[in-house]
Amino acid sequence: MGKHEIDGDDLFVNVVEYETTSPQDRFWEAHRDYLDVHVPLRGDEQIDLNFLTNMAVKDYEKAADFVSMDGGKNASVVMAPGDFLVCDPQDAHRTAVAVDGKPERIKKAIFKVKIEQ
Repeated sequence: MGKHEIDGDDLFVNVVEYETTSPQDRFWEAHRDYLDVHVPLRGDEQIDLNFLTNMAVKDYEKAADFVSMDGGKNASVVMAPGDFLVCDPQDAHRTAVAVDGKPERIKKAIFKVKIEQ
């Protein structure tokens, strides 16, 4: 669990566990400085997706590399162990959505890959 450095701030992985829930209880996010690579380790999770250009973008928190926004989904993907999903800075994503409305405790690795700007 927690943050594990691979190559300092250029490449690291956050290992997290949480309960999936309804889309209404989750938030949209994107990142400017890092690619996210989501890798499920246990359990299934729905991730909702859209492009930043389709969203009402709000604040950017530089220290956390976190862009918040409002909007609807354009697509969804159900993630299971053995899958991976890469989100670049133009990809708005809403994680931790329960598959078929059935909450589940999941564990996943989120690799953070620094983008040269």
